[in-house]
Amino acid sequence: MTIKGKIDGLHADDAGQRLLVTTNEDGNSSFHTVTPAAGSTAVKNFAYTGMTQGGGMATAAIYHGKIFITASNPADTTGPAVYEAALSGSTAALAPVFADNATASVANTGATGTTALALTDPDCAKVVPADSIRFRNEFVLASQGHTSLLYFKQYQDAKTGKPVV
Repeated sequence: MTIKGKIDGLHADDAGQRLLVTTNEDGNSSFHTVTPAAGSTAVKNFAYTGMTQGGGMATAAIYHGKIFITASNPADTTGPAVYEAALSGSTAALAPVFADNATASVANTGATGTTALALTDPDCAKVVPADSIRFRNEFVLASQGHTSLLYFKQYQDAKTGKPVV
């Protein structure tokens, strides 16, 4: 089986012994996994459900054991910037992690306060390497439209069990 379209994101899922692949970032996006040990069934194709931002999907990363996928080319700045994907059968069910218009703490050295993000094109995402001096093991998102990097930690609310970013 082959992967059709333009590959935008390619991420190694060490724990799952597979690759996570996103294609056609700005429209008609799709998600795939490649598990080399599966031989002739190595490639699995997934259809998205729950995509609400009106654009496409850019890249995937594993963060705290979960698949996070960035929402690319949104229709406006009120939709999700990042989704968590749950894979089942041939479906990648998406749940918003945080929105393009979320409020964030300013992390620039010497700066304080918060800012509204108003992201126009979230794109690439990774987890900062453990040996980094600052932001180690944190999720980083590149906002292509703002030429900026956003770092966040994910915590769980003690009462609801839901992630708090």
